[in-house]
Amino acid sequence: MTSITGVFDPLFKPFSEASGLPAATYSMLVGTQLYSVLTETALDYAFQPVPRVLLEFILGGILSGYGTYSKNLDARTRQELINYGAFLLFRILNMTPEKIASFQQSFLQLKSAVASGDAGKIASSLVNMNALPVAGSIGASVVSTAVPKAAPLVSLVSPVAAQPGEVYKPEGGMLKGKPLGSVLA
Repeated sequence: MTSITGVFDPLFKPFSEASGLPAATYSMLVGTQLYSVLTETALDYAFQPVPRVLLEFILGGILSGYGTYSKNLDARTRQELINYGAFLLFRILNMTPEKIASFQQSFLQLKSAVASGDAGKIASSLVNMNALPVAGSIGASVVSTAVPKAAPLVSLVSPVAAQPGEVYKPEGGMLKGKPLGSVLA
């Protein structure tokens, strides 16, 4: 199997020489951290805390397990997979009180939906958890299909009728003694 961080060897060579580590080792250490952070960031944008933490844990377990138990890996790829997987696997330890509360609330909601046997409630709780890969985390509404109302157009014509020959003169942010907003509204 080809190394997953070998592409970084030429890029990190000056740093590896400065550190005294071989380029392969330096690239493995830094590259797996880079892949881990990119994976975590992608999951952050796609999922809410509950499924994200579970997916990181599962993915980390798979990568670490493959790196540990596979018989056909060279030493570098084995180290890369174990390092990459361990980072994701141990992210479960980074549970803040907010994430724990969110996890608990989502679990109880899902448990209640499953107990009711209502497929709509189950789907709704999964969407609320954002356990289904949908666009909910980027602000799109998944449950509602209502079309948002357009914002009212702003009239640039003054509602105050001007007399012939009358000119509005700006005076300290005011037009003819009226706030700008009242003239434009």
